[in-house]
Amino acid sequence: MRRNAQPTEFYEADNEFLDLVGLTPAIITWGHLSGRRVLLVEFAGCDLSCPGCDEDYTTGRRRVPTRTVVEAADSVSGGPPLRHRTDYASYYKIPWVVLTGGEPLRQNIVPLVRLLNDRGYMVLLETNGASRMPASLPPFVVVACSPKGSVHEDTKPHVRSLVYVAGEGELADDGLPRAVLDLPDPVGRPWPEFLGPVFLCPRRTGDPDQDRRNVRAVRASCGEHGWLYMPPEPYIRLDAADETVAVGGLHQSAGV
Repeated sequence: MRRNAQPTEFYEADNEFLDLVGLTPAIITWGHLSGRRVLLVEFAGCDLSCPGCDEDYTTGRRRVPTRTVVEAADSVSGGPPLRHRTDYASYYKIPWVVLTGGEPLRQNIVPLVRLLNDRGYMVLLETNGASRMPASLPPFVVVACSPKGSVHEDTKPHVRSLVYVAGEGELADDGLPRAVLDLPDPVGRPWPEFLGPVFLCPRRTGDPDQDRRNVRAVRASCGEHGWLYMPPEPYIRLDAADETVAVGGLHQSAGV
């Protein structure tokens, strides 16, 4: 397995631009949003650089105006969504934008989230939890934390779901990993005040045989301990060449 050699990067404050590696329409395959079409906003850089991470969050990075991300969301959803719809059918049509990476909290995401909320979008924020959650973060954000060590105390109250990544031979007696992605420190457990769902996702190594063993180990842990299973591919990217156009050096949906 190739080791992650991407550098550790720290907080960058910018109110008008974001450092991104992708704007990609996708289908989410886990949690209560499973089956929904979303826009993945893939942030460049990470504050941890886990040795076993298989994500490429630096290649092709570009500085993208915040409003370009909102335009991409409008393209994926067919225009800005209606707000304040309360009937059952409309709830399941509310468009979602997923902030992932890399580490989104390494950058100033507040202006983007405000613009998206103002246009009626809900936001799923994926974070490793090491950074402090912005105090001014708008309310229409659901935070999914995938701990790689300890979770920042100021971030814990915002977390609505926990996601652990594990492989064969890495699980402790409670069915969660002892450490994550070859980091030396133990990974934090759900804290007493946390009442949300806990997901367990098989680690991807690039070795098909090992990946199958990882899936079996994680499924067994979920069955024994009651954790929720997350597929190794949590998103199905809809980025075929005939469905995308370049926007700011990245890609967004053209025909949806």
